[in-house]
Amino acid sequence: MADTSARILRLLSLLQARIDWPAPALAERLGVSARTQPVSRDDLTRLVVRNPDRGDTPGRWQCVGTATLHLPAEVVARWAPGGSVVTPIDSDRSRLTIGGWSWVGIAGLFITFDADLDDVTPPALADAFATVRRRLGRDHLATR
Repeated sequence: MADTSARILRLLSLLQARIDWPAPALAERLGVSARTQPVSRDDLTRLVVRNPDRGDTPGRWQCVGTATLHLPAEVVARWAPGGSVVTPIDSDRSRLTIGGWSWVGIAGLFITFDADLDDVTPPALADAFATVRRRLGRDHLATR
């Protein structure tokens, strides 16, 4: 089966019949090679941080927000924490969806990118940025 879509449909069909398949048997049924290569921890890390396509589901957090960063997706993917979703918009912008325990915490994660951002959603995240701005503008933070 050379066609990837057909292979995926076949795989789904096989997994409905049996959830636990040995790799060689599954490869034979799908008409693909069963050869594998050892992968080091560094290889896996490199794969994740260089790839903006980490999946399409953000981590399960009580607060999940999204904003457009004025940075290429490859840069955002390199530094985005696990469980985040990076979506390229164009060569200079990407959309980051990220979760955390608090809206201010998520705002802090976006701030670490030190880049312009817009299209902030939901409104609770936009409010968190205003809270951070207010807190950091206080006189008691001035150096002495």
